Amino acid sequence: MPTGDKGTAGRGWQAARAERSRPLVDDLAPWLHHKRAGLSGRSDTAKAMDCLLKRWPAFTIRLRIGAIVKRRRAGKAAYAKRKG
Repeated sequence: MPTGDKGTAGRGWQAARAERSRPLVDDLAPWLHHKRAGLSGRSDTAKAMDCLLKRWPAFTIRLRIGAIVKRRRAGKAAYAKRKG
């Protein structure tokens, strides 16, 4: 059984990791917007940033629902269950 922060086991370590990650991810979007503004629209890096920023909710779903999503269908089901 994996252990994480201060000996938490099972899903507790997932929640602890999500809580540590949330501030980093929250700071990532503004940073990406700032860096994206300095890039040419034709660069591959700019295209990748645009793709990520357009799909930001999908990128951050694990933090919002508090679960690790391994498959696309499982992610949709977990999101629907939490939402409804």
